[in-house]
Amino acid sequence: MLKFVKAVARKNFNNVNKWRQEHPNCRYHDSKSNDMFNQIMLNSTSGRTEEEQKASYEKIIKNITKEIVIDKSKKNKPKKK
Repeated sequence: MLKFVKAVARKNFNNVNKWRQEHPNCRYHDSKSNDMFNQIMLNSTSGRTEEEQKASYEKIIKNITKEIVIDKSKKNKPKKK
């Protein structure tokens, strides 16, 4: 699951330049676009330190697992080789 979360974070981070091109006002420190840009950057990097990143990933995984439903009524049969 951690590998998946990191892959999504990497894709989000890679889309930042596209967002900046679509919102040129983000370069001005007193604009709402700049506030949004700073928030996007903070979220896409998952924190400044390794500890913050780890805590962020754990929080994301915790939130994902809350939403996952496992149907226990269906039994998984082993695949025949």
